[in-house]
Amino acid sequence: MKLSPISVAMLVVFLLLAPTLFAQSPDSANQSTASPAASASAAEVPRLIKFSGTLLDAQDRPMAGPVGVTFALYSQQTGGAALWLETQNVTPDASGVYSALLGANSANGVPAELFASGEARWLAVQVERQAEQPRVLLVSVPYALKAKDAETLGGKPASAFVTTETLIDTGNSAGGSAAASSSISTALPNSKAQTTPKKAASTPPPATACTSVTSDGTAAVNSIATFTTACNIESSVITQSGSNVGIGTAAPAVALDVLGNNAGLRLSGTGTHQVTVTGATSGRLGQDSGGFFFASDTNGKTVRFLTNNGTLNEWMRITSAGNVGIGTTTPAFKLDVAGTGNFTGSTPFTVVPRTGVLSVTQGGDGDGLVASTTTSVNGAAVFAEATNAATNSVTFGVFARSASIGGIGVSGSADGVGGTGVSGSAFGPNGRGVAGQAGLDMNSGIAVFGSAGNVGSVAGQFGNESGGNILIGTGPSVAKVFRVDGTGKVFANGGFACPNPMPSACLSTGSADFAEAIESVGEKDAYEPGDVLVIDSTGRRRVALASERYSTRVAGIYSTSPAVLGGAADGETLTSRIPLAMVGIVPCKVTAENGPIAAGDLLVTSSTPGYAMKGTDRIRMLGAIVGKALEPLRVGNGVIQVLVTLQ
Repeated sequence: MKLSPISVAMLVVFLLLAPTLFAQSPDSANQSTASPAASASAAEVPRLIKFSGTLLDAQDRPMAGPVGVTFALYSQQTGGAALWLETQNVTPDASGVYSALLGANSANGVPAELFASGEARWLAVQVERQAEQPRVLLVSVPYALKAKDAETLGGKPASAFVTTETLIDTGNSAGGSAAASSSISTALPNSKAQTTPKKAASTPPPATACTSVTSDGTAAVNSIATFTTACNIESSVITQSGSNVGIGTAAPAVALDVLGNNAGLRLSGTGTHQVTVTGATSGRLGQDSGGFFFASDTNGKTVRFLTNNGTLNEWMRITSAGNVGIGTTTPAFKLDVAGTGNFTGSTPFTVVPRTGVLSVTQGGDGDGLVASTTTSVNGAAVFAEATNAATNSVTFGVFARSASIGGIGVSGSADGVGGTGVSGSAFGPNGRGVAGQAGLDMNSGIAVFGSAGNVGSVAGQFGNESGGNILIGTGPSVAKVFRVDGTGKVFANGGFACPNPMPSACLSTGSADFAEAIESVGEKDAYEPGDVLVIDSTGRRRVALASERYSTRVAGIYSTSPAVLGGAADGETLTSRIPLAMVGIVPCKVTAENGPIAAGDLLVTSSTPGYAMKGTDRIRMLGAIVGKALEPLRVGNGVIQVLVTLQ
């Protein structure tokens, strides 16, 4: 329900006239005896307050009556017990406007005692099934203050006057004549009022009261009055609108609204000064002997810092545990930063713990610690050094560990020409420039791992400028099992084989074979993996597609992905030569033109170019066998796994 300005004004005027009306009520037997006509007139004055308002529902639509409305008077703005209340059924018009006479439900109306103390009174209005509306402070207006004269005579209180009895008693005690007394008694009206005792001589005389309070008529509505002289009031800079108070503004929007250039609030003096804000939580802003402080007084609550860059955002907070979060609302450490940081100076910050390591954690995909150098010619983005003269001690200049699945302990990147992602040097005996160790308690792990992202990159490169071994592999008890000497010769104690368990590549791509790089007759693009090849009849060390049955010039099969490739130079991509598989297992093109092929059948060349078929003529098969079928082919053409065994 909303209050109309007219209803508030009528309420204010009546309440200010109420003391006068109530003062004229027939509460005194003496007044009743002295003036029966006046008593009868006063008895007719109703103790009712006319109030108007508007009834709207939750959607701001006018309500239809009758509607139950409860009116109550309180001594404070919020909380407390009602001093008086009554409920009436009101009938609003089509616009929701209604009028009510407060006190109409009682024979005596609104009790006069509610306003006798001079304390503030707040009117509360509550519509049925709705929350109580904000209470309205009952205030005065300038001309209604004249009603105060009901308690004075000529602006003077009753204590400033004496009764006729006092005058008579004074005259008798002074030896005055009876005639004089009689004259005085006749001249003054008869009164049964109590004799007013004379004040002691030591009591100071009362201050001269204002016979009237004046104003120039420019006082603004809702302005709090200020006395410019002893008996004159004018508007002040303070305004009250509903429950809001404004200083410098006539339309306060909050409980205390201050408007003005260079406006401020000063708390001065000795001791602690603070502003306390209490609501759902409690906090303070203040100053004491230790300096300026912010405080969150509610257990478990935070202190937050927000700014507006188009929208209001929180950028930093301090939790009740003392953790500071920047860019995060759930800091888990004394300083928890979600985002980037920049530290400058000769010593940006110092880490004192025994590990000498600054721990930086990045959630999700990201880097824990990033360092870069752009100004030094030979500078290092990260430089670490550990020295220890103790015998049998192990120190680490840089130690990195990843405890996550698929994590990387140390990762290096080189973006410039000739750069090095990770570099290590060893200058002492048995030293190690770069050392890697896989987890001893895990079944898998990679001590050193390299990865290249494009064709021109190299995942790993090893060299020995002195001509010694380039690479050494050791097994149990540090025994050498693999070695590449300075000339590139490979020594492998275990030979060459597919790993165990054997990956699918060794089966599906035929990468368990030995092949020789050899020239082809015609363009290489005319051939494809799985083709059955024969020796070129011109004798120029070339191969060609097989195209006749039982050819004794059969040489092998076009290898899909040879495990070992002979005859190829380092770095050669075989743009003009074909890898000819001569031993091992490779995919092979076959045809059922000589009958269905079963696993174990001997295969020979067929009349279909590049295809093998089952051999059935034992005499012609001599010297024409290319291999044995490892898979069947019942009809048509296809590709099967073949064990190359030239016979």
